[in-house]
Amino acid sequence: MQTNELETQHPAHRILIVADRTLDTTPVVDALREKAETQRIDVTVLVPARLRGLEWAGDPRARIPAAELHASLLHVALLNAGVETCQSSVGDPDPHAAVDDALRTGHFDEVLINVPSSRLTSALRIGLADRIAPERRGGVTNLRTRRRRRPRQSSRNERPFPARAVDSQPAA
Repeated sequence: MQTNELETQHPAHRILIVADRTLDTTPVVDALREKAETQRIDVTVLVPARLRGLEWAGDPRARIPAAELHASLLHVALLNAGVETCQSSVGDPDPHAAVDDALRTGHFDEVLINVPSSRLTSALRIGLADRIAPERRGGVTNLRTRRRRRPRQSSRNERPFPARAVDSQPAA
């Protein structure tokens, strides 16, 4: 069988990955590595350019370079994991709006979400995956991963500045 015949008989499974740059991407890569062993996969990586704090009032494009870097690193990791084709893009700072934009422009068989959510939104089922699921006919998978740990600058027992010697005798 030629590759063209194989492509028409078994179309690729199209997956939209919504990946926040503050979360660990290892579970995403591992999940797609397993799927890539059994089927052809086409992936679109979407990284919302989430803004923090006062960035909403300032420059809304402040986080785009960091989101582009995260998207390209995840893109390379997925290609190395066996994904057939991969596209990456940076979306709206609001993850729900970014997913809506992506679903409006393309057809996906599955949506894989790797975006942080609080315990409250998970308990009340009002997180991103829960808001998208009623709108979708395909599957929506929410990976609950931990935030990447930042290296500590100093431990609790260490002081950032050396302690000063204090005289115990009163000044005369």
